[in-house]
Amino acid sequence: MKPTPEPGAVETSPGFVYAVRQRAGDLPDLRGPFQAVVFGGVVYALFAWLGARKAALVAGLMVFAGAVVWQSVRRSRRASGVVLRVENGMLRVYPPHAPPAAPVPLADVHDVVLDTKMLRKPQRSGRRGAPGMRSLEVDVARITLVLSPEVAPIELTSEYGAHSETVEQIAKMKMFLRSRGWLPLDERP
Repeated sequence: MKPTPEPGAVETSPGFVYAVRQRAGDLPDLRGPFQAVVFGGVVYALFAWLGARKAALVAGLMVFAGAVVWQSVRRSRRASGVVLRVENGMLRVYPPHAPPAAPVPLADVHDVVLDTKMLRKPQRSGRRGAPGMRSLEVDVARITLVLSPEVAPIELTSEYGAHSETVEQIAKMKMFLRSRGWLPLDERP
C-alpha cells in the first residue's frame, strides 16, 4: 500500500518516454554517413588541389566530424518520443511536437492495448529467371490508451512501429503506470 500524501502535496513522477524508433518498413538511413564522407572528401580534394596537403587533411576531417555530429543531432530530434507523466493521480501525455493532451484521471484509463495491423510488402521473387512478385506480411503496432466507452481512445503515436519493439514498450508502460497506482479495469476490485 502506498502512503497517502498530505493534502496540498504535489506528487510528480519522472515520466515514461515512449519512442517509435523505427517506423514500419523503414530501412536504416545511410544518407548521413554517406553525406559526411562525400563532404569530407570534397573539402579534402579542394584543399589538395590548392596545394595545401596538411590543411586538406585537417579540413576534410573537420568537415567529416561536423557532418557526423549534425546528422546525429538531427536524428535524435526525429526520434524523440511521447512522454507520460502522472501528477496527483492525473495522467498527462506530452507528444513530441504538439501541445500536451488534456490530463486524464488515472482511474479513467481502462486499459493500455496494442493497435496492430498487418502490412503486405511486395517483393521480387528471389529465384533467377522466375518473374513475378510475392508479398511479405509484417505485423506493425502502436500503443493506445483505452478510456471509458463514451470517450475516444488516445493513440500515443500516429505512426505504427515494429511489432516486437512495441510489445516491449507496452510492457514497460504498464509497469510504469502500475507503479503509480493504476490497474486495468478487469483487475480492479
